[in-house]
Amino acid sequence: HVVSFPHDSLITFLCAITLVEYPSLIPSATFAILSYLMLATLMFRRGHPSPWHRPRSFRDMLLALVQGKQFPPSHAVAEKENEAQIRAHVTYWAKRVNTLKRKADI
Repeated sequence: HVVSFPHDSLITFLCAITLVEYPSLIPSATFAILSYLMLATLMFRRGHPSPWHRPRSFRDMLLALVQGKQFPPSHAVAEKENEAQIRAHVTYWAKRVNTLKRKADI
């Protein structure tokens, strides 16, 4: 049984408390929040089971930017690679979106 810790909510709560106490940090917090959102989006997109939907990792992009290294070569994608996981992923998100739309209409 896996128990997930709501680290995103904890970070948001602590940032909000800090910004209320120290409003002079709002400009720097804005950029920190923006970078955190970009990294969270990248991690979400990298979780897709299809190799065609996965972007490059943050590490690969950072090494290319800082050290001028080339991106590592992409692996050859086999026909119907991870097909069952992809279908399960797409079905899960379709059901979740439909559920949220129905709840929003109520």
